[in-house]
Amino acid sequence: MEHPDKTEGDQYTTIRGVSRAELRVKKSRFFGLATSVGTEKDAADFINNVKTEFPKATHYCYAFVIGGGAKKLARCNDAGEPVNSAGKPILLAIESSGLHNIVCVVVRYFGGIKLGIGGLIRAYGQTARDCLDNAVTVVRIPSVRLEIDMPYAHIGAVVNLVTRLQGKILSMEKDEKTKTVAIIKCSMIPSLEKGVKAISGDIAICISR
Repeated sequence: MEHPDKTEGDQYTTIRGVSRAELRVKKSRFFGLATSVGTEKDAADFINNVKTEFPKATHYCYAFVIGGGAKKLARCNDAGEPVNSAGKPILLAIESSGLHNIVCVVVRYFGGIKLGIGGLIRAYGQTARDCLDNAVTVVRIPSVRLEIDMPYAHIGAVVNLVTRLQGKILSMEKDEKTKTVAIIKCSMIPSLEKGVKAISGDIAICISR
């Protein structure tokens, strides 16, 4: 079975709900919003929601970081501001925050006075940092949904194994071949595979899509 990627170790810290911050610099107003996301689509949906909330803003600059290690996905966008003056400072704020699976959008209403590239970098970076500093954080443990196909005779042994490894059975279809859907910590998957192999070679495990 292909193992899912873990964000970092057995747990990671992210944001609960939506965090906000506001900054005014030379008549320009900056609004920062950040939340936790699990996929690139989640990030895109959040960015679109921010655009809906602030329909007359001049710029919608953003960055997001999802996952970790070799599968880390990091993106940023200057949204019409000079190159690397907006998206990159937001991205640096996320990466230095100690938080994971985060999208942060900084909305700007131009006040008529140009800030220069240095001023933009400071404004976007500060708004993002304030937004992340204001966040209510939560510790999450990476887990995965699995489908376990097995002969009926092995149901009891497999259920006991999943429970012992701090997993949870979500559903079960009993027939000659039983399909069980379970959720378990990513860190417990090697132990699950080893335990299942000891029960029977006629048990198949795959990630539930």
